[in-house]
Amino acid sequence: PNHQNMQVYLDSVQLIPSDHAEFLGTIIDSTLSWEKQCGKVADKISRGNGVLNRVKHLLPPSSLKLLYHSFIQSHLEYALPVWGGCNNQNRKRIVSIQKRAIRTISKSYITAHTEPRMKKLGLLKFDDIHRLQCSLLTHECIYGKAPEKIRQSIAIAENQLHNLRRQAQKPLDVKIPNYKTRAGTNSFAIKGPAFWNEIANETRSTNQKIHFKRKMKESLLLSYEHKSNCTNPRCRDKTN
Repeated sequence: PNHQNMQVYLDSVQLIPSDHAEFLGTIIDSTLSWEKQCGKVADKISRGNGVLNRVKHLLPPSSLKLLYHSFIQSHLEYALPVWGGCNNQNRKRIVSIQKRAIRTISKSYITAHTEPRMKKLGLLKFDDIHRLQCSLLTHECIYGKAPEKIRQSIAIAENQLHNLRRQAQKPLDVKIPNYKTRAGTNSFAIKGPAFWNEIANETRSTNQKIHFKRKMKESLLLSYEHKSNCTNPRCRDKTN
């Protein structure tokens, strides 16, 4: 039969096929590429950066940082474990806008390196926000704070005979499922355990979420460059 001509009704109302749907503010597309969701987030934080630009000469960096959390960070974090595994092409615009916002609140020139400024401001890059959010949700699963349906996707790795030494060294490792599809490998079911297994045991054993978040954020910021390492002879950051 020709499924394209199939007509489906619900309560006498014909349902129109669509390649995407919005649920709780998150746009889910038919291929799980998250292209539309990334575009929506990029548009929102672009407007937020516009607000920052209009007031950057009137407010100190500390106040601009508060506005950053309201107009940009909140949109980046919302449901991020769900859509944060989007491909590089969809992520590119979001990262670019975030960098412009960092230059705005630090009152830097348009080509300034953002990593040292983010380290000073205590703000994470988009990829690290995704890593942190996935790790926080995994932490809630491990310590029984997440909803049951989400907890079912996280399981402690079994002490198999050939893996006893690793289990002794990292007893809080979780299983990483084996998915073949692109959507599966970029999902929280894989990203969450993968990120979690890379965290130090001392941090993972912290059962209080607020303390775990603080330790992990400090660890991520510690990896950021304090000064710019730029080979461009005309780079103005070389003197900073």
